[in-house]
Amino acid sequence: MNAVAENLKTVRTAAGLTQEELAEKLAVTRQAVSSWETGRSEPDIDTLLAIAQALDTDVSSLLYGPREAPYRQMQRKYLACFWICLAVVVAGLVCRYTLGPALIAYRARTYDGLPYFLYLFSVPALASCAGGVLAACIPSLFTRVRVSARVRVILLTAGVLFLAAPLLFSLQTIALMISSEALQPVFTGLQFAVMSTSSIDLFFRILPFFGGAFLFCGLNR
Repeated sequence: MNAVAENLKTVRTAAGLTQEELAEKLAVTRQAVSSWETGRSEPDIDTLLAIAQALDTDVSSLLYGPREAPYRQMQRKYLACFWICLAVVVAGLVCRYTLGPALIAYRARTYDGLPYFLYLFSVPALASCAGGVLAACIPSLFTRVRVSARVRVILLTAGVLFLAAPLLFSLQTIALMISSEALQPVFTGLQFAVMSTSSIDLFFRILPFFGGAFLFCGLNR
């Protein structure tokens, strides 16, 4: 196997693409890609340029082997994501033990539950989503993590669904709460349901956590 064949397979694998997926990007057959990687044939210069573009690399990586980028340059975006998400998680924890109890006390004094439910429908979900992104981001600080295009689509779809569920639930509940006083008995029952530990954990902690993790993995190309 020649150098180009070895380098092509290495770069393709690192990019998380199968031979079929690379072939689709290049509008060639899978057998052509397999032939290049086994050294039975070599791509011409125009094809090398197309391959480099499809794999988001340069031709020199295909000719001479991929070169590792400096750590700071390569991991800068992951470090920024890590610190931002960590700050959001810490802020969510602070709000849980300060703002949350204060709003509960305010609701007890004024019988106005809207501020507390606005907090309940936003802060825990946002902090949990950031926690999911943080958990998925940590491995990328130390190694290159990539998945195939098909898996990315699945992860993105799951992430959107997991985040849409609590968002739609929150918007619907808040809209009902401010729409009509005649529906107050319905709101009271719904509030008790939302206040249950299982509902809070499911809609505002568990689903956003996995939604954030799935979205990060799906967007990490």
